[in-house]
Amino acid sequence: MQNHKYAKAEPYLLRLAKAPGATAKTLEALVNLYFAQQNYRKALPWLEKLRKMDPQNPAYLENLAIAYDWLGEPENRDRVLKELAQKEE
Repeated sequence: MQNHKYAKAEPYLLRLAKAPGATAKTLEALVNLYFAQQNYRKALPWLEKLRKMDPQNPAYLENLAIAYDWLGEPENRDRVLKELAQKEE
């Protein structure tokens, strides 16, 4: 049942996320959907876009580090965590 909900939501959210003027809330919803599916690879480009939209938002960096960790990319995870630590200083 849950996967069926995702299947319906993903194309809708993708259309909204790719539209000019897409809001951070829309991108966050798409990232949350991919995290719920444990599809971290699909979440990455949207997390990067969120980071560019609001570089001061630590939640975007935290989620990016989590995605890299789940994907088995410790170098990228550590790079993002270092960036996060520098922002918190």
